[in-house]
Amino acid sequence: MGAEISVDELTVRYRSKNGNFVDALGPISIHVEAGEKVALLGPSGCGKTTLLKVAAGLLKPTSGRVLIDGEEPDLPRRRGEIGVVFQKPTLLPWRSVLENVLLPLRIRGRTDDRVKRKAVNLLRAIGLGGFEHSYPNELSIGMQQRCALARAMIQSPRVLLLDEPFAALDEMNREMLNFDMLRLCEPTHITALLITHNVYEAVLFSDRVVVLSARPGQKVTEVRVDLGPARDPRLLESERYYEHVISVRKALRIPRLMMAS
Repeated sequence: MGAEISVDELTVRYRSKNGNFVDALGPISIHVEAGEKVALLGPSGCGKTTLLKVAAGLLKPTSGRVLIDGEEPDLPRRRGEIGVVFQKPTLLPWRSVLENVLLPLRIRGRTDDRVKRKAVNLLRAIGLGGFEHSYPNELSIGMQQRCALARAMIQSPRVLLLDEPFAALDEMNREMLNFDMLRLCEPTHITALLITHNVYEAVLFSDRVVVLSARPGQKVTEVRVDLGPARDPRLLESERYYEHVISVRKALRIPRLMMAS
C-alpha cells in the first residue's frame, strides 16, 4: 500500500555563485493521499525538481517540511520505501541490466535467489526480458529508462518519485512507458508524484494535476482527473481524456497571466 505525502509550507532558498540568495520554492503546501498519483506542472525553474528532492530525502528544506506517513523522508528512504526515477537513467555502465536493477538490494545486503527471480520477472514485465545480461551502452534510451524504472520498483516502494523520466523519448515510447508505470503501480496502490512538462502525460498518468507558479513555485490551482484507475491505450482516443487535457491547459494559463501582470 502506498504512503501519504504531506508538503507543509515548504520553502527552499539557496545561495548562488555570486553570493545572492535565490528563493527556489514556496511556500507551498500539497497533500497526496496514499495510493494517489499526482502530476506537477509549472514553468521551467519553478522548483518542481527541488520539491521532489526534498520528498526523496536528498535535500533539506529552508523551512516547512515534507512528511511520508508522518515521518521525515530520510527514514522511509533508508528502508527502501521511496523509489526515484530521474530525467537520465543514471545506470552504472560496468554493470549489466540485471545487476543495475539489483543494486539497491545489494547495498542492503539482499542477494538471495528469490530476489534475483523477482528482478528477472520485473524486467520481463517491463519489456526487458532477454536483456538481463546486456549492458547500458547496448540499450536504447527508452530501454535504459525501463531499466531505471525497474530499479526504482525492485524494493516494492510505497512512494514513487518521477522527475520527467520520459522527457527524452519519442511519443510512442513515452506512451508505452506511462502505461507500463500504471500497470506496475496499480497492484500495490503505490503513491506517485510525477514532474512533467507534458500535459497529455500528466492527464494520462495522474488522478490530480497540480499547477505551480513561476519561481519561487507555489500552488496556483489543481485539476482532478476522473478517468478511473484502469487505463489502457483506448483512453487516448476518448472524449473524456481530451476534456481533461483542455481543463489542464486552461489551468496552465493562470501562472502565465500572473507572470505577465
